[in-house]
Amino acid sequence: MKLILFIIFTLSSYVVLFPQNKSTEIVDMSEIIPGLKIDIKYATKDNFTQRKLYTIGKAFGTIPMANSLKLINDSLSKEGLGIIILDAYRPRVIQWLLWEITPDPEFVADPRKGSRHNRGSAVDLTLYDLKTGEEIEMPTPFDEFSERAGHNYHHLPEDVKNNRDILKNIMTKNGFNKYDAEWWHYNHIESLDFPLKDFQMR
Repeated sequence: MKLILFIIFTLSSYVVLFPQNKSTEIVDMSEIIPGLKIDIKYATKDNFTQRKLYTIGKAFGTIPMANSLKLINDSLSKEGLGIIILDAYRPRVIQWLLWEITPDPEFVADPRKGSRHNRGSAVDLTLYDLKTGEEIEMPTPFDEFSERAGHNYHHLPEDVKNNRDILKNIMTKNGFNKYDAEWWHYNHIESLDFPLKDFQMR
């Protein structure tokens, strides 16, 4: 069967086509998650492309994903932890740029099929200590495309594996599926049939 993709190229078209479908609506997640900590890497040069790719450093996603992340952040706060969003909604045009630099489907989704990021239903994130404000140690930096980034890599200090498991367990219990090759990437369960989007948020 030939894959047919439904792609929305402008924000105005999105508003016209999906005025009543709240599940696919893209929102600023900080409006749903008070005090959300954000460090959008592709809005800076601090990423594997060494380019600033986004026009704004905010975390956008669908309402179902934002609601799930709010539950997760609230739960983690009782343990002295919080989430840091590193990436969320990603326009498909940016997916093409990432693919041109690293055409490896294990780490960068093929833009011809589209990424969950392009649907507003994937998130890249890590954890931080609420007392110190510092990130807790994870197996690799964000976007290190190596075997060490995978959930099945175990040649790590016990505290680092525990940190990875804390994130995995809270995410998978609250509406997300892990991506085996990247400890930081999670797909929200409501995402596969959402339309691809190709507009920058402002």
